[in-house]
Amino acid sequence: MFSLQSASTVCQTLGQRLRVLRLARNLSQAELAAMAGTSLSSVRRLESAGQGAFELVVAVAQALQAIDQLEHLFELPRLGRCSSLA
Repeated sequence: MFSLQSASTVCQTLGQRLRVLRLARNLSQAELAAMAGTSLSSVRRLESAGQGAFELVVAVAQALQAIDQLEHLFELPRLGRCSSLA
């Protein structure tokens, strides 16, 4: 559970997950970088330390066909109907 971990630990964990997903897709880091339109060093940094721009995370998720996994990230809460707003 991420709620008790530092930001650095969360990023490293997500980087590790990214590596596992890439390997499950039988892709090299260079192939993933080309598919995501980024540099090899950016993919390496993302996997090893979880460091990279948010746009890079999105591009890599798209390249790995995992973009749907970001669907609930920062999801807005559902608001009940309030009579004072009607």
